[in-house]
Amino acid sequence: MFGYMLLYYYNGKEVKQVCQCEGNRIELYENGIIHYSGGGVSQPMQYLQFQTDTEDYETGAYIELKIENGEVIGYLKAVGDDYVEITEDKYHQIVEQYTTSPVELEWTVLK
Repeated sequence: MFGYMLLYYYNGKEVKQVCQCEGNRIELYENGIIHYSGGGVSQPMQYLQFQTDTEDYETGAYIELKIENGEVIGYLKAVGDDYVEITEDKYHQIVEQYTTSPVELEWTVLK
């Protein structure tokens, strides 16, 4: 999905807003995974995982491409406030780890 999206969580008592995402691609996966793809040349991707105990999400991974003169020359992963280079295989392993089971959305009319 592109554009503006609000995600909500129902904890059995009340509905709470979990995430407000706008302007970029959002995909939802099983186990509370939110895949947020940013714009830009480096194609940043963030994987968030919703935690039911805290009713909040945590960053699972933040990765992006290392681009030079329009060519992919490496792969980066955020570690704290810094980036470390990772292999192409590790980059794809991270993507596969978080994106194995897409959520099938069901549309319901609110009354």
